[in-house]
Amino acid sequence: MLLWLWAAEADGEPVPIGTDSLLQYGAIGAIAAICIYAVYKLFNSLVTTHKSEIERIELSHKDAIQRADAAYDKEVTRGDRLETELRELNKLINDKLAGELVRATDAIREAFETMHERRRL
Repeated sequence: MLLWLWAAEADGEPVPIGTDSLLQYGAIGAIAAICIYAVYKLFNSLVTTHKSEIERIELSHKDAIQRADAAYDKEVTRGDRLETELRELNKLINDKLAGELVRATDAIREAFETMHERRRL
């Protein structure tokens, strides 16, 4: 009978409770009809609560995904900026400092040669 109530509710039809068959049992049938109706109402309230809880969880998941996407975009931007700065630093080292290092190395070599010649004399 509960399956019949649930199937009728899923179809969107009004659910008539057939009490004719239960009334032949007297008070026990009336109590059974009330219990079946109570279980039916409790089940519907649980389904409604469950649907609202699922909607709440879906919204929180969407918010979490949006926050993760924003954080990812921020990190990508940060990484791009750091990569650009690293390229500029490498360019500076290759263009300016490498030439200075060559001159300094030549000066040190000349100083060693001069010191070596003076020691021979």
